[in-house]
Amino acid sequence: MPKRTRLGKEVFGNSMYNFLATIISRGLGLVFIVVVARLLHPELFGIYSLALSIVFIFFTFTDLGVNLALVRYVSDAIGKKNKILARSYFQYLLKFKILFTSLFAIVLFILARVLSVSLFNKPLLIIPLEIGAVYLFFLSFLDFITGIFYSVKQVKYNALREGIFQVLRLIIAPVFILLFISQYKVFGVFLSMILASILSLITLLFIVNKKYGFFFHGKVIPIDTKRVMKYVLLLTITSLSAVFLTYIDTIMLGIFLPSQFVGFYRTALTIATSIAAFFTITVVMFPIFAQVDKKKLKEIFRKLFHFSAILAFPAAFGLIIIASPFIKILFGPEYLPAVLPLYLLSFLIVEAGVFGYLVNLFKARERLKEPAIIIIISTIMNIILNYFFITFAIKISFEAGMIGAAAATIISRYSAVIAIAIMAKKRFKVAPTAESIYKPLFASIVMATALFFIQKITPPSNILEGIIQIAIAAFIYFSVLFIIKGIRKSDFQYIKSLVEK
Repeated sequence: MPKRTRLGKEVFGNSMYNFLATIISRGLGLVFIVVVARLLHPELFGIYSLALSIVFIFFTFTDLGVNLALVRYVSDAIGKKNKILARSYFQYLLKFKILFTSLFAIVLFILARVLSVSLFNKPLLIIPLEIGAVYLFFLSFLDFITGIFYSVKQVKYNALREGIFQVLRLIIAPVFILLFISQYKVFGVFLSMILASILSLITLLFIVNKKYGFFFHGKVIPIDTKRVMKYVLLLTITSLSAVFLTYIDTIMLGIFLPSQFVGFYRTALTIATSIAAFFTITVVMFPIFAQVDKKKLKEIFRKLFHFSAILAFPAAFGLIIIASPFIKILFGPEYLPAVLPLYLLSFLIVEAGVFGYLVNLFKARERLKEPAIIIIISTIMNIILNYFFITFAIKISFEAGMIGAAAATIISRYSAVIAIAIMAKKRFKVAPTAESIYKPLFASIVMATALFFIQKITPPSNILEGIIQIAIAAFIYFSVLFIIKGIRKSDFQYIKSLVEK
């Protein structure tokens, strides 16, 4: 089998497992959010959302680039068939993971009261943040161990991890919410996630020890610690900036708006990012980006962009049209204020799905300085825009404040991704073809227009009707795309060659 075909099959196979993991993670995750949102109602769901956002900011400090450094260097060592070197990288980075995780979990627990009362003026936030610190500890190690499977290109175990975690918390959380009294219901949600994380971690450790025991057992050799720590340091800058870019809107809404509006906003953001995740395969591509030569890199980039754009554009435009019935049917009428920010946040699907892997391209090629600078600038822009947009908009209404946060997020994130795309073209000579952008965009606009009129005539009243309308819209989209040659027979033949054994 030609090497190019083998590489394509490897990418395709791992992408399918990653897609399965995404279906489990985001699909069941969305079901989990729907159930929790309905049981908690907007105010407590806002407290949960704000607490989770703070936990994930601290979660980044427990990583500081260690997880991606694990994938980068261990996958490189495995590619060279050097298990001793792979073990040496793993055990060296594990020490930093233990240190960072323990330190910042304790810091979050100690700061829980100060953050809740002094910064957010929300005493109900204290207990969720304290239990969130415990969740942070186990989640951090769970993600680190998951990195091993990406390193050895066994993404199927990530799907297993997601299955265990999502099913367990989906079963346990509703029970705890119903058992606990009002002020402890959010505590119950976090407790369910802790139990799910522990059981998932135990399962993964058992698999690693059984199938890849060499990571834990055997001698280690000296590694280039300077190189690794330089890489980790640059990843730290990028990761910290990226996480603030992701969560600063929620944090600032928590400062300026009542908790229920944080819940509305996070509902919209969760829907957009959950759908975007179906088109994001950044971690799967990381070992590939690290190993291929420049010629193959250019070919992989164009194919990846082409197929990502074909799927991400219609998803974004379609979500805009179905936003209102989607939220009403799934979350209930009380969450309809989430529709307004969702109109803007839907475009995160294109940003994440079509351009989301660009930063990982730089990380895999150990060229972190440029994207780090861009993301830092974008983060500063996001903070400034969020402050001014939110404070100005809430003079009109709290709903306008949510729109202001969404606008700040879209402007700053698209500014960053466009700058990184320009830099990628300059550094690696990779760029999409123009038709990979304008043809899916045109077909998506046609599809969205048709779907708009369909909903005007017969608005969906249940999930089944919504699915039927989405299927009709998909048929319209791919028909238009095929007519304008945005997708060709060669694309189907390429996919067929990847699927065939």
